Amino acid sequence: MLAKKVNEGNATLSTKLNETFSAVGERLDALPQVAILGQEARSMSITPFSGITEEAAQFSIWLRRLEDIMRLRGAALSNEQKANFLIGYLDGIAREKVEELDEE
Repeated sequence: MLAKKVNEGNATLSTKLNETFSAVGERLDALPQVAILGQEARSMSITPFSGITEEAAQFSIWLRRLEDIMRLRGAALSNEQKANFLIGYLDGIAREKVEELDEE
């Protein structure tokens, strides 16, 4: 009688685990995937933003492009990592202004 109850409990547990794994698998399959192949990865570049040249894109357009590149990296970034990533692509006056903020 005890063996029967243990077997029933194991069967129930096994069924519930399989249902859970199936549900998790479905959620993972539903996540969007982004893949970059060799040549495409090289074309995903951005010039540093300085804010002073006549040919420079508006900051909002440049920032949107930078955000696209960050999303394609695949790993989720913390706010601090995002800020550091952005600062790494600033140049000239724009970079100097950020460094002035750090000093304050």
